[in-house]
Amino acid sequence: MKIKSTILLFVIFLLSIMATKADNATDVKGFVYDKTTGEPMIFTTIILSGTKYGAQTDINGYFYIRNIPYGNYTVFVKSIGYDTSITDLVIKD
Repeated sequence: MKIKSTILLFVIFLLSIMATKADNATDVKGFVYDKTTGEPMIFTTIILSGTKYGAQTDINGYFYIRNIPYGNYTVFVKSIGYDTSITDLVIKD
C-alpha cells in the first residue's frame, strides 16, 4: 500500500524581526514546524518571492535571512513531500 506524502505543510512561523545596523534593512529569523506533528521542518527552503533573499532551515527548523530591505514580501516555504506554504510579510521601519 502506497501512502501519499503530500501532507499540507501548514507551517507556524515564529518570525522575529530584529533591527540591524543598516538604516533601511532588517533581519528575519524564525522556526518552521509541521503543524500536524509539531516537529521542526529540517532543510526546508524559505524564499522571499521576486528577490535574491532566502534561507534553508537547520536541524532545529531554524532559519535566518539577513539585510532585507523594508517592504512587502510573499514568503514561500518549500519542502520535499509537502505542499508549498505561502505567507505575506511586511517589514516596516
